[in-house]
Amino acid sequence: MPANQVIFHSHHVIEQDVFRDHLLLKKLTEHGMIDEHASTNRLYLPVDGKLADALETSPHRGRTRSSYTEGVSDFLNRLEESDIGQAALDDDQVALRETLNNSP
Repeated sequence: MPANQVIFHSHHVIEQDVFRDHLLLKKLTEHGMIDEHASTNRLYLPVDGKLADALETSPHRGRTRSSYTEGVSDFLNRLEESDIGQAALDDDQVALRETLNNSP
């Protein structure tokens, strides 16, 4: 493999579209509590399918499986609809922090 060939690509764990479209993520971003480009929201995936198989992971294909995106969106929707999520949308600082630590 040539030394200049990229073997891993950075991939957002929570997609940029989800950050753009989801009210709770917008609110957390507005309050500086989450950053879509932070290292905690990045995952390095192999470009080559054979390497991905060897590592037992998905290869980077430039897009996310729709089933994964739907699962993330479903989780965020349930969190947003919870009492904590509703309080977070009303700028409750405690609720905003709790949304980062709890699941619905």
